Amino acid sequence: MNYSPNAVQNEAAAVANNAQHTGDLLPDKSRVKNRYEFLLSGEGFLCFSPSLGSPMEDEGEVKGFGCTIALPKGVESTDGLIAKADAMFTLAFGKKKVKNALFKDGDAIYESKMEEAEEDDKADVEAFYGRFRGHFYFNVKTKFNGYYVTGKDGRCTDELVSGNFVKYRDADGKPISGDKFTNGATVRADFLMAPYSVKGNYGIYCQQNNVQLLLEGDVSSQEESMGMSTPDQSVAAVSDEEAFGM
Repeated sequence: MNYSPNAVQNEAAAVANNAQHTGDLLPDKSRVKNRYEFLLSGEGFLCFSPSLGSPMEDEGEVKGFGCTIALPKGVESTDGLIAKADAMFTLAFGKKKVKNALFKDGDAIYESKMEEAEEDDKADVEAFYGRFRGHFYFNVKTKFNGYYVTGKDGRCTDELVSGNFVKYRDADGKPISGDKFTNGATVRADFLMAPYSVKGNYGIYCQQNNVQLLLEGDVSSQEESMGMSTPDQSVAAVSDEEAFGM
């Protein structure tokens, strides 16, 4: 991945921020006790086309906004986030075995996709999934768009979000549209972690807050033509209000 000129400072900011996170849950273990305990990622890249400018949809039903971020392995901020997720899982579910890990192994998906690929497709699969090697990847999602006001139908209106409610910004901190984020872009994000239990599935998910675009994407979108679809983000159907009692 490509790092921004402020990569060292951004890594230090993530480590310092996350050191203050306690991961407390409410007594019923369903929500974060302190909803202002935002975790911050170090620099990573968008590894699939994001749904930040337009919402995810499933058979016409709006599923909210989100993106998938790959973070480098062996970096203190990445290791810290994984440890936070593991600790929260234990708090919420005890000794249950993790079925749906929040952070997924990029090396594993690379090897799997290469094994599945037809010989004629291997070069394209290598070019796309080769980026995943040496990284973990995870989803962040939210019910609300960060630039245009989200209407009652879950879709964007023509009304701009204003002031501190703007959740998408460029490297200088200026508001930008979610359409500016593309596959391969270098970003960082802050989010809340929370447990979920939906129809027998359980785990930890990330409720997206801010996403900052540090460097624009450099990967053409091949997902649809090669079956490189964004991983399941169905937990995005859990709204902010349901997850955090807003």
